[in-house]
This record gives sequence, C-alpha cells and structure tokens, in this order.
Amino acid sequence: GYFVDTSNKVTFSTENNDLYNISKLQTIIDEIENQFYPGVDKNVLVEGAVSGIVEALNDQFTVYYKPGTMNAYQEFITGSYEGIGAKVKTCDTGLEVTEVYEDNPAADAGIVAGDIIVKINGENTVGMDSDRLAQLLGAGDAQLKLDILTADGTEKTAELTVDKVQIQTVYTQPEGEGIYRVTVTQFDNDTGTEFYDKVTEIINNGCRALIIDLRNNGGGYEREAVKIADMIL
Repeated sequence: GYFVDTSNKVTFSTENNDLYNISKLQTIIDEIENQFYPGVDKNVLVEGAVSGIVEALNDQFTVYYKPGTMNAYQEFITGSYEGIGAKVKTCDTGLEVTEVYEDNPAADAGIVAGDIIVKINGENTVGMDSDRLAQLLGAGDAQLKLDILTADGTEKTAELTVDKVQIQTVYTQPEGEGIYRVTVTQFDNDTGTEFYDKVTEIINNGCRALIIDLRNNGGGYEREAVKIADMIL
C-alpha cells in the first residue's frame, strides 16, 4: 500500500522497494515540467501516471476513475442510467461490445456481443477516451449512427436513440434434474430483491439445487451482496 505524507511525498509502506524506481517518477515529472515546450500542467501528468499505475495491474475489476467520472459509474450501479444498454471495451479496431442488455436501445437496434463499433456519428472510435465516449453515448435523447463490424467481418449500420437504460442483473437457467444456474452480473441497487424474486420463482417451479454463477461480476453495492448471502445462508 502507499500513503501521502504531510510533505507531499509518496511513500511505499512495504520493505525492499527499489528507491531508484520510486524517485524516477518525480524526476521525470520535474524534467517534463522544466524542459517540455510549450509547457504542460503537472496535474495532467499526475493523472496520467495514476491511470498508468492502475492499468499496469491488468485487472479488469480494478479501475481508476478520473475526477468527474465517478458519477457515471454510480449511476450505472443503481441499475438505471442514460445510455445505449451495452458494455464495451477498447480494442485495436474500435469498441468491442461485450454485453447487450435486453429491451434497451442497443438490443432493439440489433447490436450483439462481439460487434465492434468503429464509428459513432462519423467519429472514429479507435483510441477514443472514456470522457468522449461518455459524451457521445450518455447524452439523453441523442440520435446515434453507429458503424459496426460484426464478428464475421460484415459491415452494418445501427441507428438508435440514447435513453434511460434499465439493467437486469440476475438470470436463471435450468440445468436439468431440478438444478438451476443463477447468474448475477453485478450488484446494483435492486439486485438483492431481483435475486429473491428469481429464486422464489424457480423454487415454485420445482428447483431443488442452485448453482450461483458470479463469473465476470464487476462488483457494485456491498449491501446487495450481503442480502444475497443472507438468503443463501
């Protein structure tokens, strides 16, 4: 772990640190501030460094939110937000769709997981940062034209309107012999209630055993996870 002491120095609390590497960050920032033309805001450099530190973990569930972007995530985990109803991640050719929520704009427009969004309203998505993406996909009632490359290499266009997105987070699937798989994709504001309703329904349909599937669950509200644990225990 680390802490920032009163002298504004970043100090690592673990032993056997490489002091050269620790001081290198400050040295590079100082050199850029003194030598780079036409100058740069040191706060921009620090934000970039922090983002790079977190990205170096290569963990999809560990994310640094820049100032001003946390509100969008908080809206997302409430289960209702302005958007197109799809999860995307950056790739070499644009934005790859990793999940599409049913009964929302993206699904209604025929977008499926595996599609790659290469342009939004004519703007290339390669290298697009999260702030610009939020501006384009999170503006209520915005009309969007998406140029898409499908998984089999076919080009297509989807037209849709940004709208209030409702997210389902609990899914059930019969596995045979009275066994059901219950998949929880994240812990949003209503996941505990949704889990209770879904499990009650399958129990009434003869469920005798559950498989709780939390793979690719990105987290959310701890209280909702506790509610589900209480029901199981």
